[in-house]
Amino acid sequence: MPIARRPFVAGFTYDKSSARYRSAASGRFVSRETIRGALERALSRAKREIDLTSAALQSGTISVEQWREVMAVQVKSSHLYAAAIPRGGWAQMTQADFGRVGRLLRFQYERLNKFALELGQGRPLTGAFRVRARMYAGASMTAYHEQERVEMRRIGLTLERNVRTRGDSCAGCVDQSARGWVRIGQLVPIGRRDCLTNCRCRIRYR
Repeated sequence: MPIARRPFVAGFTYDKSSARYRSAASGRFVSRETIRGALERALSRAKREIDLTSAALQSGTISVEQWREVMAVQVKSSHLYAAAIPRGGWAQMTQADFGRVGRLLRFQYERLNKFALELGQGRPLTGAFRVRARMYAGASMTAYHEQERVEMRRIGLTLERNVRTRGDSCAGCVDQSARGWVRIGQLVPIGRRDCLTNCRCRIRYR
């Protein structure tokens, strides 16, 4: 099932003034890592569903066109879900927010259509094909970080800093981390660096 139809984590309420979630039970803020973890689990489910669709194409159960259609639904669903989380949920999404996601989706659809064309022309359906297909779900992290940046500006924060995790070692991420604190909007967005959708970096704001 596309993840955009799934509910957000139960038991949380959104505090618009701080752009953070609170525990409905205690009223305390929920860590951003907890929220990010919920998104990553949802995207893992999306990747598994994409993998099943790709396996169906490999076995000949579905056509390339059917594969492309299912992929397009998953890509849209993942991007919308990723953008809605830092926004505070579906009810908070505005036309401007949907427009921002739409611009990202147009780029992904262009890439997906090109990929499907290559497959239709006989590109081998190897393990590399399935790895590339899963990356389309990971691409939605860009939607998460773009929306998060919008929210941080809205509450008055002005600076951002890239934070690497242990597994991040691409040259682009190292370079962005070395810049330290910069004005919001100056860092190369996560997902558009050398490691593409495999990036595990976080952005901190103040």
